[in-house]
Amino acid sequence: MANLRVFACDSQPIVLEGLRCLLADCPEIELASAANSLEVGLAEIGACKPDLAIVDHGFGMAANMRFLAHANRLTPGFRVLIWGLAVDYGDRRVYKQAGVTAVAEKTWPIEAVRDCILQAATGMTPQEEQQEFEREAPRSRKLTPRELEVAQLACRGLNNRQIADQLQITPGTVKVHLMHVFEKTGTRDRYELALRRWRFPGDERPGILPSPPGF
Repeated sequence: MANLRVFACDSQPIVLEGLRCLLADCPEIELASAANSLEVGLAEIGACKPDLAIVDHGFGMAANMRFLAHANRLTPGFRVLIWGLAVDYGDRRVYKQAGVTAVAEKTWPIEAVRDCILQAATGMTPQEEQQEFEREAPRSRKLTPRELEVAQLACRGLNNRQIADQLQITPGTVKVHLMHVFEKTGTRDRYELALRRWRFPGDERPGILPSPPGF
């Protein structure tokens, strides 16, 4: 029986239906309520008292911050996951400072999104895992600027050719960078890398080393 209640607010009904189907395979989580506007969402969140609220970054930073302030007065203590097609580092930092539990991207693999929701609902924060990783990771495992760029694009679902075209490098160079990224992050493939992107680069840029000449 589900013991964690989730509320979702997204402007696209088809996204909400997809989220409902995704969470149907998670017996510990129930999508208790959903809304396609922040105004309707305030009434719904006050009624369903969720453990976790999933809110679309597409509503805009200012609107989301107002919504969260009002919602916290209605239902204090619930966790928040912001998700969107792309959430830049500046917005991630603002959300982090406002107490948002996690930030996810809709372009992630389905399994990565589901795992992110599960961990956010149970209270595992990116900040906690970031601290854990930094304690364990030596300086030599930090990503170079180019490796970080490749990792970010891979996490957004781009293949090697698309990454190469965007960064104006060869697909072979992309492959080499990904091999280094997997080794440094302790991941085996793009799926694990997408999870790790939420876990350790998280809301802030990790420490980086200079790229070799020509890279």
